Amino acid sequence: MRIFFHAFSSHISESVKQALQEDFIKADRLFLILTVVQWLLVSTATALPTGTYLFGFIAGGIVTLLVGLAYLFFRGTVVCRMVVGASLMLFSAIMIQQGLGRIEMHFHVFVSMSFLPRYRDPIPVLTAATVIALHHLIGNYCQQAGWMVAGMPVSVFDYGTGFDIFLLHAVFVVVQAGVLTSIIVDNTKNFCESSAIVQSMLEVSQTHSFKGRIELIDPNPDSPIRHYNTLMDTISELFGQVQKMVFALQKGELSERIETEDQGDIRAVQDSLNNSMQYMQELVNDINSMMQELKQGKFSGRVKVLSAGEFSTMSHGVNQTVETLRHLVGQMIETTQNQAKTVEEVSVAVTQVSQRVEDNAKYAEEAVNMMNQALDSTQMNVQRIQKLHTAMSSIHDNVAQVQEILKQTTLLAFNASVESARAGVHGKGFGVVAQEVNNLATQSKLTAQDIQQIAKKCLATAEEATAELQNYVPEITKTTAMVRGIQLFSNEQNSALKSIRLEMDQLSELAQRGIQNLPSPNTYVPT
Repeated sequence: MRIFFHAFSSHISESVKQALQEDFIKADRLFLILTVVQWLLVSTATALPTGTYLFGFIAGGIVTLLVGLAYLFFRGTVVCRMVVGASLMLFSAIMIQQGLGRIEMHFHVFVSMSFLPRYRDPIPVLTAATVIALHHLIGNYCQQAGWMVAGMPVSVFDYGTGFDIFLLHAVFVVVQAGVLTSIIVDNTKNFCESSAIVQSMLEVSQTHSFKGRIELIDPNPDSPIRHYNTLMDTISELFGQVQKMVFALQKGELSERIETEDQGDIRAVQDSLNNSMQYMQELVNDINSMMQELKQGKFSGRVKVLSAGEFSTMSHGVNQTVETLRHLVGQMIETTQNQAKTVEEVSVAVTQVSQRVEDNAKYAEEAVNMMNQALDSTQMNVQRIQKLHTAMSSIHDNVAQVQEILKQTTLLAFNASVESARAGVHGKGFGVVAQEVNNLATQSKLTAQDIQQIAKKCLATAEEATAELQNYVPEITKTTAMVRGIQLFSNEQNSALKSIRLEMDQLSELAQRGIQNLPSPNTYVPT
């Protein structure tokens, strides 16, 4: 029964029933207007041949009143629809009576029934067919019995009466009712399916969910609702697989793909997403491969995937980063090589300074020996005045040599300070030592000058100060001690320079080792 009476079916949703109800109200309003038009028609045009204006006006008014009351109290319900279906046939009965059974007036039955498919319900058609059948059946017997109505004989057929005539007319009405019922059923089914689909699409647009399905109204395999549900299943499956792919992408898994057997636009979307994921996977694989090569000290890797948009920007950015690293490593190698060369030069300079310090120590040792000889000579020849003059001259000459040595020491200390400044942080200790050597050389120079003055005085007063010669022995001893101090400081300076040279050698070795461990920046050859 649900196939014929969709308005009462439990298989359609409340929203579809509401849409049907609104459509029924619109149809009720239309038929109310049509009823008024027919009332005017039976009060004028159809009453003209027989002059039955009052009959048409009163009978049509009663029918119109019934329709108006039904619309007022029962619009949108099956009661109103049944009243409308019956009223159309009552107007047909009025017109047939006004025409005294004229056969042309029977055409109104078929014309008025053709309006009833506006209702998406076969009940008004069945009601109309029942009412007109009863009219013909009862009217046939009333006409045979000679009954009167409104001063007119009851007339249904103007060419005679009989049950066979009634059956003939009834057959035509039944056939038309069947055809109209079939049209109404199909029309109502299409309306319900369309409304259900529209309502489902509205829900999809509001909830953005493709999980809702419509209950089948028609079991036909080609039902639009069945196809719509199939489409929703396809879209839901597609979105489910897309969601699964996105979740996999969030976990860093790029092997997930969408697998459906759909065609058309859905296949195009599937292929586009799969191609995009494949594209991304190849790009990531290229980057991982390049990172592995970088980890091994190779700069030959590049992102070779042909890409566009943001992927292209990222690919070019990664390649430019690797190229920048290659240049930086090259500059680092060049800088390290320059540092190694500088360390080597400093090491050579330190070696030279060390050699000079050793020479200075030798000179100091010679000076100590000469001072010891002078002291021995003074003690042994206290009473030999003539030889004291010669000894004093010798002291004078030796002091001059000491001054020359001190000049050289000062120059060496200055050169050492310069080399320390070039060595930077590594030469800081060496600079301190050079400064101390310079200070000692300055003090030694002053002491040597004092000795020279003393020697001159001794030469001038050698003959007069023989008795006082013994007083200079402590001074000579003191000078000898100072020269020995110079020798000691020179030895310490030489030891410090050797330590510096050893550290320079180690630094040079580390620099060379670093150069060997750095990757070659020329391993990448553009293709």
